[in-house]
Amino acid sequence: IARDVMALLLLSLLPQSSVALAHAGTRASAFGLRSSVSMADVWELRQAASQDAAKVAEISKLPSAVVSSFIGSKACCVATNVDGDILAAALVNTFKRVKDKSLGISGGVETNGELMKVAAVPAGKQYTAQTAKGALKLLKTIGCAEVCASVSASDADTIAFYTSLGLEAGAAVGDVVTMRANLFAINTDPKKKIGDPPQPRKAAVAVGGDAPQEAAEAAPAEAEAEASVA
Repeated sequence: IARDVMALLLLSLLPQSSVALAHAGTRASAFGLRSSVSMADVWELRQAASQDAAKVAEISKLPSAVVSSFIGSKACCVATNVDGDILAAALVNTFKRVKDKSLGISGGVETNGELMKVAAVPAGKQYTAQTAKGALKLLKTIGCAEVCASVSASDADTIAFYTSLGLEAGAAVGDVVTMRANLFAINTDPKKKIGDPPQPRKAAVAVGGDAPQEAAEAAPAEAEAEASVA
């Protein structure tokens, strides 16, 4: 009993502020750890936009004009960080072909997609599969039933990656392997919402350096008024 009384006496002598600070520090430390982990996991998936062409060209090592034409398909997909920097990109192209070769054009045409390239910066390697699936999902959304890809027969890594997406390799013709998949028979869910492409910013029209658009519209009216007075 004497020991218990002594312990209670010592505890009562401890500054309450120090105890509170110790608890607060523990909570802050734990919160900081959770925050850093969650921030590292924050990234977005969206449809590529025309203004992405230069950065995607740099990542994919393809000419900007070629990248721009792929982005025009409205099915290319990019992964970005919280600041909007592109981490990974999946480039696709679309083309039309007759449904039945024996019937020709009279048998109707269909739109199909081609997976052209999937590329990423070092920090975006972990997002390539989801970015590629995002592009496949966008292809399906615009009405494509099938996707194909042409890969060098010696490029084992790309063949393995496309196989993991659900594409199947056909017989090699020379050094090229053509891979195909029915988009409705494979999993195209990136498990991430695909955002809309950002709208390009409209530049303000200026007159004389600083004057806004309204000044440009007002100038002719003022000139007319001066002429009528004269």
